[in-house]
Amino acid sequence: MLPNWGDPDRSSIPALQHFHKHLGLKKMPKNELKILLVLAGIQFLIFIDFELIMPLGTYIGPNLGVNASQLGELVSAYTLAGMLGGFIYSHVADRWEKRATLSWLMAGLALGTLFCGLGHSYFELLAARALAGLMAGPASANLVAIVSDVVPEERRGQGMGIVMSGYTVASVLGIPMAVYLANLDGWRPPFIGVALLAAAVILMAHAILPRIERPQPRPEQLNLKSSLRPLYLQIPVLLAWAGTALLMLGDFAFVPFLPTYITANLGLPKADLGLIYGAGGLTTLFTFLVAGRLVDRFGSFLVYGISSACAMAVLYVFFFAAPTPATLIFGIGCMVALFLFNAPRIMAAMTLFSKSVSPEQRGEFFSLQTVIQNGAVGAGSLLGAHIISGAPGEKILGMSHLLLQNWTAVIIALVLIWYLEVAVKGMKI
Repeated sequence: MLPNWGDPDRSSIPALQHFHKHLGLKKMPKNELKILLVLAGIQFLIFIDFELIMPLGTYIGPNLGVNASQLGELVSAYTLAGMLGGFIYSHVADRWEKRATLSWLMAGLALGTLFCGLGHSYFELLAARALAGLMAGPASANLVAIVSDVVPEERRGQGMGIVMSGYTVASVLGIPMAVYLANLDGWRPPFIGVALLAAAVILMAHAILPRIERPQPRPEQLNLKSSLRPLYLQIPVLLAWAGTALLMLGDFAFVPFLPTYITANLGLPKADLGLIYGAGGLTTLFTFLVAGRLVDRFGSFLVYGISSACAMAVLYVFFFAAPTPATLIFGIGCMVALFLFNAPRIMAAMTLFSKSVSPEQRGEFFSLQTVIQNGAVGAGSLLGAHIISGAPGEKILGMSHLLLQNWTAVIIALVLIWYLEVAVKGMKI
């Protein structure tokens, strides 16, 4: 009898049974898994579309006469447009059917990315990046809302983990492949390739994703304790948004400066950065999935607390106990450990945040969360940039202050997550 390769619930292969048992895939319906894999593909496209301009900037600059400052503006245009798109979309997010909306948003993102590949001046690239960002912000919010609609709370962590793995694939495979193509035939093919891939994923999403209409309020929601009050009047929602801002403020206190710190402070060559980040990225391919199962089993507060304490310890070693000059093994070990503990922390928080709002308001909630997230990323990076000092090519000074910014945000977020988890358990959504 041939093994059943397609059904994870009835696989006759012992290794697969063991794998499914530990990741929890045995409990997930096949249809649900298929939907999540499509959403992971969309997450991959959104992330790689955002990241693409940075590694390709060294190719674009000489070709189009774009200087370093203008490259920074191209990155900012995408983020600011994402904030604007998320804010505009929040007003209609819960009125429109989610599958069709996601398809149109991804079509706009594909068009903006295609225009990037066809652009012949800085201003054409700026307009194209703004268009892509304008679509990417709402698309990201819509995607998380669909996960929350499709996956029940008891499996929400696992579902989020599968979708978040799209980030990892983009980091480990997508970006290196884009750079490889740029080395072969210039910077245009990666943009055009991502646009064509997005078109294919849109067709797949339309075929596999279910129609998700706005849920109708239940009778018990029509009383004075209705959960359909404005979002800014709901304590769990405000806690979730505050937690989102703190996560971004904490992480982006140091994330933008890590490459410079590794090369200038630790003395590792730039050629080793690919190995160091690649090893960390590969770690998340497994940790996101396992972290989702841990959150479903033990709750967000416990997973967030333990993983945060471990991540803080790793950062202390990385910043204050590193040998000088550091070895490649040390750099890889610290990055793997940081990614290993950071994934459960993010997964615990984001899974809990998805439970803080009623189904009828998820679209608006996640759209505004995208606005807050993008704003906090910019604020965290800006604050970190003003805290540190050091001339180009020299050691970064003030790393202890960056660590203090990170630790403060992480600890305050821990208190919020504890309070939010208690509040969510008392909600009847």
